[in-house]
Amino acid sequence: MKNGRAKHHEIGEPPARARFRRSGAAIWLPVSILLGLAIGWIATQVGMRFAPLAVFPLAVGVVLGVCLVGMTRLLQTGHRVTVFLAMMLAVLVAAGSQHYFSYLDARRLIEEDNRRVQQSPSALKAQAAFAELINDRLPQGPIDYMCRQASIGRPMPFGYVARGPMAWISWFFDGLLILLAAIAVVWFGCRQSFCDGCMSWYCTIRSGHLSPRQAKRLAELTGFDIPDGSTSPRDMHYSLSGCRGGCGPEQLCVTWQLSERGTCTATVWLDNDKKKQVSEIIDQDGD
Repeated sequence: MKNGRAKHHEIGEPPARARFRRSGAAIWLPVSILLGLAIGWIATQVGMRFAPLAVFPLAVGVVLGVCLVGMTRLLQTGHRVTVFLAMMLAVLVAAGSQHYFSYLDARRLIEEDNRRVQQSPSALKAQAAFAELINDRLPQGPIDYMCRQASIGRPMPFGYVARGPMAWISWFFDGLLILLAAIAVVWFGCRQSFCDGCMSWYCTIRSGHLSPRQAKRLAELTGFDIPDGSTSPRDMHYSLSGCRGGCGPEQLCVTWQLSERGTCTATVWLDNDKKKQVSEIIDQDGD
């Protein structure tokens, strides 16, 4: 890193990957379904008032992803495969439930309209014809409702109306946008390390600026190199992260802001012997 070309350098052994647990998978199954249903219902209510094309499904995916990341912290689940499978299920439920809730709303409105017509004096004279009209207006199920909506068409930009197969394709791309947005948020939210010993996510313990003397002592202790040009205390910043139980290795990240060569970062995993020494160096006032 002395030549400034390397952007990132990692030293030491990170914590072991989280193991698969059946209990965690059993919890995530109903959580994913309920979360997908909740997001789908909210998206349906909001979408009836404001649903810009492409932007709205992306927003739904972002909200869903944020909720999933929050659940990983609440349930302390670090097995990435479990989380991503739960995300796939939640996206499927959220995308499908929007059409189902729209079907329920449409059926409810038609039934209310039919009841108002039945209460009119002329309804008794046309009872038989009215029964046929009810059967014709009411969708027989979610699939029948979507087929009717596809035949009516979906307004698109530039005055184009997607009908038939094109409407189904547009709904497919809506679901794909939800999935892509959720993947981006969940991937970003799960980059943090996870300790399988105490089953907790790593969090920042302390952070701050380093003096040149402190940075030099940390480099000698942990083995990373200080690039040329990092002479000001404002150029060097550190963050120290660890698990909740303190049973895993701590993560020390030292970052240099170089005006001409961008940012250089060194990540060091500290064992029990080096944890105390690093804390002592950081606690000392630098020159």
